[in-house]
Amino acid sequence: SSSAAVRCFSWHPMLARYGVAVPDAEISKTRDRIYIRDLNKGRWEDLVLKHQFQNNVNCMQWSPVGNKLAVGCDHGICLWTFVASNSQSAWMQFLPCTGARIKCVEFSPCGRYLATSAVGSYKFNIWDVAKGQHGATPFSCSSEVLQLNWSPTKGCSLFVGMKENYFVVYKNRTWGSQKWTCGKYTTACWNKNGQVLLLAMRNRPVIEIIPFSPKVRTLRSPKGIQLPFSIHTMEWSPTSERLAVSFKNDDEIDENFRIEEEEDFVDKDLIAVFGSTWDKDMVFPKFQNLGYIRGPHKEANRRNMPTQMRFRPHCKGGAILAVVWSEGQICLYPMVFDMRKV
Repeated sequence: SSSAAVRCFSWHPMLARYGVAVPDAEISKTRDRIYIRDLNKGRWEDLVLKHQFQNNVNCMQWSPVGNKLAVGCDHGICLWTFVASNSQSAWMQFLPCTGARIKCVEFSPCGRYLATSAVGSYKFNIWDVAKGQHGATPFSCSSEVLQLNWSPTKGCSLFVGMKENYFVVYKNRTWGSQKWTCGKYTTACWNKNGQVLLLAMRNRPVIEIIPFSPKVRTLRSPKGIQLPFSIHTMEWSPTSERLAVSFKNDDEIDENFRIEEEEDFVDKDLIAVFGSTWDKDMVFPKFQNLGYIRGPHKEANRRNMPTQMRFRPHCKGGAILAVVWSEGQICLYPMVFDMRKV
């Protein structure tokens, strides 16, 4: 949102640091700066990423090795490259998309490709990062593109979610595609080996489980996850052992759903946390509700909603979930579930 206190959040893939994009109030309400927080040092880095093209930041992501940061903004992508010998120095190359506001930037697991899509667009681009401005290959679709999401494996697949009742999965080695029919959805995420896709349905409080394993033909498909409200966003931890789900703020409450051992109904500003386990074939996950995360103190009659959630890419013995709240706070929630690895 252009009025959000924190526009965007992204973890560094290797180091204990993250970047946040916030409005640069000194210059313009649409101009944004990116600050980098070092968790080991416990402070913000001196380096601040800013440029006259960096307006209305809507998304950003580090490359898999952490030497680049792609920032989606008005009319294109600001691609920042960090100087290896000096983490306090970076330069920017602008990848133009005329007349479009970028809403999604996604690096492939190998880091060679960058998938991007724009608000209201019926196409997406695959950029060969090394070729810069001349590296874009457009893919046309028959519906508005809502989401791009690479599976986290070397022989990876690209999920392309559409506004209509279907999504498409592309294989990056051949760029062949397979179309899947489904209901209208909100968001999707892959498990750690790209064999299972979770699909949150729009205006329905359910998450569908879609297996991609070759073994699935001989096994029964699992039931979806039932929730009290429609889903806003969800994140699966890198080890696929924890699933965090946030809710929309615009539909009716299910009064039959209560938090165990509590008198109050589940509220929409909570984040549901599920533990996920797998069968012996690593095909079908099972989910168990572990509890809920409540955000920082909120003003009376005003919900402090989670706007973004991101799991840290690497965390021994558990997971760290970063949550950006609508009131501007950034909170880190550690989840330890294997003390032997801590």
